[in-house]
Amino acid sequence: MKTAAIKSMSLCSHLRKHSLLPLILTTALLSGCGTPPQAGVVDKNRISQPAEIRSTPAAPAMKPVIFRNESMSIQSGEREVPYRLGPGDLVSIDMPEDDSGPQVMPVGPDGRLYFDLSGGVEVAGLTLEQARRKMESSLSRFRRDPAVSLVLHEARSSTYTLLGMVRNPGVYPLDRPVTLVEAIAAAGGLPPTSLTPGNAGMPDLDRSFLLRDGELIPVNFRAAILEGNQDGRIQLRDRDFIHIPPAAAREVHVIGAVWRPQGVSFSNGLSLLQAVAAAGGPTPGARLQQVVLIRGSLSEPDATVVDLRAILNGTAADFMLQQGDLIFIPDHPLRSINELAWFAVSTFARTVSVNEGSRLASDRPQPVGFNLNVGL
Repeated sequence: MKTAAIKSMSLCSHLRKHSLLPLILTTALLSGCGTPPQAGVVDKNRISQPAEIRSTPAAPAMKPVIFRNESMSIQSGEREVPYRLGPGDLVSIDMPEDDSGPQVMPVGPDGRLYFDLSGGVEVAGLTLEQARRKMESSLSRFRRDPAVSLVLHEARSSTYTLLGMVRNPGVYPLDRPVTLVEAIAAAGGLPPTSLTPGNAGMPDLDRSFLLRDGELIPVNFRAAILEGNQDGRIQLRDRDFIHIPPAAAREVHVIGAVWRPQGVSFSNGLSLLQAVAAAGGPTPGARLQQVVLIRGSLSEPDATVVDLRAILNGTAADFMLQQGDLIFIPDHPLRSINELAWFAVSTFARTVSVNEGSRLASDRPQPVGFNLNVGL
């Protein structure tokens, strides 16, 4: 609490020094010096909403952001990725020349298969065909022209995680080639009434995402599920993470150079200044002239740069946000809006995956904040 109070006092001093606070943010931040506002909740008693803000209909003009380039996209013609063995996998090994029949053997913690006279063959990371040939080569030292049959009995090392608005969320074995839509079907599909307009249990297909090795894969879930387009045929890989959130969550997210990066309640409408205030306000060094507003789907969003300093000075108008908006305040100069938008949505997705994974593993998870270090 002492550290938080020091930070809050430092923020207040920084903002007073630059004379940037109109009444709406003065009430929100300066009255809270020494005691940061409650996380994730806009206190209506501390933040006023003037009539001119209520009447502001929309944000500045948004521009589409293109993420699909050579390094970010998955081609529809992507070939199936063969299964690769790992520690814990069970394989059925058979040598027709023996009468003992098939034997089910585990891949050991060291990544080796111990069978017959081979003395332990390293198979971790190999396909079944590669492992079979390697075992035959090892056994050829003791047998003439050994023939080995190797079949995956049970996959335990390769998995994918599917959470959110499916009937049976959880971790699934990746024991065969599986596409995105096949994975959703294997989890029981979406709830039967979830796609009914106005239903409280609707999935938010625009904010659904696929993470691979910590990187966001630009997938149009709406087109994949409702239209059957090529994105639904993406082959999943080991440790892929899929999240389909509910559309009922009414909040915006403020991330980057603020004291408390977080989701902010959107129950009765919210302006940009209110959202930033609810996240504790900007930190020293925040690039207030280059605030990025992201709207729409994670795979094909619209974005714009907002001069928050001008709004604070009263030379530009505050505006109302929309449910699901993502506000990113950088602490370094922007190189391009596309790059910053990509970085912001990727970090947002990674943070959601950590929090949802924590909920899956524990009854009392500790949420992770939306902290960003743009490193520009």
